Amino acid sequence: MKKKSLIPQYLQDELSNLVQKKDAYTEEDIDQLSRDYDYVMVQYPKRKPPSPT
Repeated sequence: MKKKSLIPQYLQDELSNLVQKKDAYTEEDIDQLSRDYDYVMVQYPKRKPPSPT
């Protein structure tokens, strides 16, 4: 049995609509994200991820 057949058709349609609406990141978007990331890393250089509990 295919896994896709376990998912109702209306959910498959919704998912496919969401995927099609998402545009690829432009070079400008990537540059902005990179600048934002660099800025945050400078502001909080010693932060560590929370320890899993």
